[in-house]
Amino acid sequence: MMPRPRISLLLVDTGTRQHWGYFGGGISGGMWAYDRASGLGEQVNYREYRLVLGWETRPPQPPGTFRPSGRSGSVEVGYVFGREFEFESVARDISVETALLLRTNLVF
Repeated sequence: MMPRPRISLLLVDTGTRQHWGYFGGGISGGMWAYDRASGLGEQVNYREYRLVLGWETRPPQPPGTFRPSGRSGSVEVGYVFGREFEFESVARDISVETALLLRTNLVF
């Protein structure tokens, strides 16, 4: 699992909820194995780079803790680039166009 670094700024603290804005980035991807139509085994690596801008709401976090209890949620918009599929065999590598990202997250 790759780290997802970000810079966060506390926007509003109502006492019962905190609202944060953040800017972040990271590397994502993975490796998968599959069988080609010819029956030969193949591996493919996927990688991409991301830049995101987001908003998060959560309960106040006690000092020294990393995961607050209670409900939290976030919304992110981002730019995904450098996307590429790299095959182990002689199959041609595939570059994929850049994309916009919209992600939501709810934690109970």
